[in-house]
Amino acid sequence: PVLATQNTHLRLSQGPLTIAVLVRMLLEPVVAIGTLATCAWWFREPFTGPYLILSLLVFSLTFPGRSPRGTSAGAIARDVLAGWILIVGLLLALGWATRTLGSFDEPVLLAWITATPLVMFAAQMGLPLVLPRLLKAEGMERVAVVVGAGSLGRKLAERIEATPFLGVQVAGFFDDRSADR
Repeated sequence: PVLATQNTHLRLSQGPLTIAVLVRMLLEPVVAIGTLATCAWWFREPFTGPYLILSLLVFSLTFPGRSPRGTSAGAIARDVLAGWILIVGLLLALGWATRTLGSFDEPVLLAWITATPLVMFAAQMGLPLVLPRLLKAEGMERVAVVVGAGSLGRKLAERIEATPFLGVQVAGFFDDRSADR
């Protein structure tokens, strides 16, 4: 049932928080705020006052993070870019409406707006490589056996394997049909 839905937003009420869910929830806010702090440091701008408030706004807009809808690099890039454009648009509109855009160093903001989707894309692409290892090291990897080796069973196994952040390894299939089928 969980795999069959297209809901990509993580919710705190889905059940107990696993490491995978917690990492997914925090990935976007940590990357966005970390990139902002790095850009401020790079341009020797103190990370105080307006930048702290901007960090709180970014956290509130990006938490909990979204899982990418697709697994291909192109689909992940589109999701990251579309989400980031929306967040930047909201922040710019808020800054314009409150007349606080002048509180920020323009090169810092431009570098942050440009660098964040690149870092976010790299983090989204790297997460499926890192998270299964983390889950395995923590002893939280689960094993699944699919009942039915038909097309539906194979699709389910492919879907499980395409979402490595679940921490589920497909061990095999059970099927009671004759071998010629």
